[in-house]
Amino acid sequence: MKPWHLRATLRFYGVVGVGNMLVLTREVGETFSIGNNITVQILGVSGNQVRLGITAPEHVKIHRAEIFRRIADKLSQEAREPAADNV
Repeated sequence: MKPWHLRATLRFYGVVGVGNMLVLTREVGETFSIGNNITVQILGVSGNQVRLGITAPEHVKIHRAEIFRRIADKLSQEAREPAADNV
């Protein structure tokens, strides 16, 4: 039986460098909530890819990890560079 066909299970795992991680197993079409106003729905599974639908307030920014790192790196670089107005 493939993991996405199992009923919901909740487990906490200690992940090196991350701390505790909640690991969920959900079926396609099922959802889980983060706080009071974020909902994640499993839309589909194809091979090793999972499609997620995320419902959240407009002020909540949602980025893939690699995009988030790119934004953080750019902001960090901009903070280190002197502003053109101050030169």
